[in-house]
Amino acid sequence: MLQLTAKQKSRLHYVGLRQVAIDRITGTESRERGFDRRFHPTRPGLEERWARVASARYEGIPLPPVELIRVGDEYYVRDGHHRISVARARGEKDIDALIVLG
Repeated sequence: MLQLTAKQKSRLHYVGLRQVAIDRITGTESRERGFDRRFHPTRPGLEERWARVASARYEGIPLPPVELIRVGDEYYVRDGHHRISVARARGEKDIDALIVLG
């Protein structure tokens, strides 16, 4: 889990949309949110939303990009845990992401 100080949070800024290698996404900005380090769901009740996201991906329905915070060469999820989990399960190597830098 990424722990940012108030000063670090005040310096965050968006740098735009990029494709990010999924294996460079190493954690989350906030609480665990029910996913392990490989973004497998770990909490009961996540299956329904996961299935809706997976169904949309299989049907080719466009989903918004995930939002990631870049720290060095690693990325932390701000928004999009389910989308990343589904992309990993599908064997995708990259994902569209809005990138935030500190």
